[in-house]
Amino acid sequence: MSNHPFPVAEAPALPLIEDFGAIAKSFTDLAEFPNDHAYSLSSPIPETLWGELGAIAPPRADSLLPGVPDGGTAATEHWTEAGAIADPLFNHTSLEQIWAKTQQALATFWQTADRQATLSFAWGEAKATPETESIVEQLIQGNILPQFQFVEQADLGAQGAYAAAIDTIFLAKELFRHPEQLVRVLVEEIGHFIDDHAGPVDAPGDEGRLFAAQVLGETLSEAAIAAIKAEDDSALISLAGQSLEIEKADLVPGAFTVGTSGQVATEFLSDGGAYTGQLAVFSLTGMEALAPGSPAFIQEAARRALSNSPEGYIIISDITEAASLNGELGEKNRNAGTPGGIKNFAFAPGTHIAVMLVPDGSVQQVFDNPAAGGRLRPLFSLASANPASQIHLGEIRPGVFAMEDVRFDEGSDADFNDVIFRLQGVTGQVEPVTNLIGGQQIWINTPLGQQLFLISDEELGDPTTPAQQPIFIASDNPVLPPVDANNLQVSIPTSGVAKFNASNTEAEIAASGAARITIGTQTIYIGTNQVSSINQNPIVASFDSANPANNWIRTDYEVTGADGRGIGIAWDGTSLYGVFTVDGTQGTPAEDFRRAAATAEQAWLRSYGQGGGAKVSVLARIDATTGELLDAAYLSAVLGNGNSNTLTVEDINVNATGHLVISAQSFFRPRRPDGTALTETATAGSSPFAYTVEITPDLKRVKSTSAVGFV
Repeated sequence: MSNHPFPVAEAPALPLIEDFGAIAKSFTDLAEFPNDHAYSLSSPIPETLWGELGAIAPPRADSLLPGVPDGGTAATEHWTEAGAIADPLFNHTSLEQIWAKTQQALATFWQTADRQATLSFAWGEAKATPETESIVEQLIQGNILPQFQFVEQADLGAQGAYAAAIDTIFLAKELFRHPEQLVRVLVEEIGHFIDDHAGPVDAPGDEGRLFAAQVLGETLSEAAIAAIKAEDDSALISLAGQSLEIEKADLVPGAFTVGTSGQVATEFLSDGGAYTGQLAVFSLTGMEALAPGSPAFIQEAARRALSNSPEGYIIISDITEAASLNGELGEKNRNAGTPGGIKNFAFAPGTHIAVMLVPDGSVQQVFDNPAAGGRLRPLFSLASANPASQIHLGEIRPGVFAMEDVRFDEGSDADFNDVIFRLQGVTGQVEPVTNLIGGQQIWINTPLGQQLFLISDEELGDPTTPAQQPIFIASDNPVLPPVDANNLQVSIPTSGVAKFNASNTEAEIAASGAARITIGTQTIYIGTNQVSSINQNPIVASFDSANPANNWIRTDYEVTGADGRGIGIAWDGTSLYGVFTVDGTQGTPAEDFRRAAATAEQAWLRSYGQGGGAKVSVLARIDATTGELLDAAYLSAVLGNGNSNTLTVEDINVNATGHLVISAQSFFRPRRPDGTALTETATAGSSPFAYTVEITPDLKRVKSTSAVGFV
């Protein structure tokens, strides 16, 4: 590929959006970034970033978009003309927000990344150079910007693409209705942009996909990495009558690629829905000309599933078949019949396949009447084939998936626990189920829900063996861990953010560096779940080899758009405490720590307080046997204008009266027990200030506070 100079444009800056909220948080304290990499994510977006028809950079003279004069731009109110999306989301503000999300994802990753390893993994040793690192740095800082243009997905033949010849990233307009996927694709295409500018030789495989996986925290198996590195992501397309060579992001979410063995293993794991339908897999090869979700597409998918051949198979028939696992997922256990166990199906290696669920009926009925609605209207792993392009498939853990069986335009409860199944021998891109279920997360914390998130491949069985017996589910009578009143354990790492999710094994969580404590045979970990490219939630997981009922995982402490992190953990011989941070208030009290802090005696302990962006700490008391949130207290510093500011917990002790003593760093003024600011003396020095808080074990009342240089 050719190598092009960076597009350089000096232009007046747009005014900043007043409050990006969760979309583009400003890092307000100097502890966020080391001085040598002080990225400003709230910097203005250059005016040259916006162009006709949603092009984020002004088109060049050789622009392939029709109707744009050479070098011209158009006002944002004209974006709906000449085929652009007539959608209120497609506007100046949303474009700016998408770029802010992308820039934040890049900066957050780059700040903690092993940069040499990152460059080598994505682009090979030859491009793991300071020059390539500089390109990434300049992108994050906004010193260089690719050209962007939005086109119809049908014209592009992909969700995103990079054309080196004109140094332009193309993005499908349809992605604007799925902003998180738009950010994902944009990061991948930035990976192609970096590769082109780092040198004239194209890195092998899909380097953009490898780069995006690292930035967005995706875990790839060795087989998936090998497949991506062997993939040819290039294509020749025609836009506006011109041929253009591109590198593309055509891994459509919900589509899977069959591995080199050609063997696909499936198992019906859990039945949480009242309907009795059928689940099928079918090849997408040769279906490109059929509009997803059209009667022709539906009938062809059904035909292939009925063929019982490498074109497709029916893999679950809930009408007669039971799931392997018994138990309730927050509602009635509807499992009935004989378990079908593990099944194997053959496809040609490399085949792209998709999943189809007939909610309450048979695939044959769908084939006979492909235009049927209601319960017979099939739902697909491909969002583009579903009513209103809604997502109906989520990933619980690698290889384990859940489908929502009711259409969102017909009253879906969005619990995503209706049909849960295993699909192995394939790779694909599927949204984590925890991002999709919203307020229906209660089933995750049931014994069966925890089993589904924590179960290992060995427990699921060997996919080459015949049907297996139902798997034993631990009882919901937890064994109380032993108590040692003289054993105070505190684990609060001084640097880094340990990330894991509900699908990780204990070994993987331990390797993440997550803070942990051990109570007898039980080990409890705390960390951060990267639920999307722009949002983090705290996560706590418990493992107990001697008492399986103590195995639990909780992701429901804070589930709003604000960023929440699990930082540290402590055990005082009687109670378990988690140390968390949050950077604002969004959603309802039922969705964050406010639900457990409402009974605190002093007002400042009950919520984040005024403002947003700064990371305040939350100390929470947790039931060690279930992970249930019992009590919580917000701990923050205070600015001169009354806004809350960053407070970082460094240690926890217990004094002679049994009260907790919190050692912290207070950014700007530390607080008195009543929440007002302490008075600074001449010896205070500079922020942050060493700060101590004495609080009752039930987190209801601060008894005393002190800070060096304050009275």
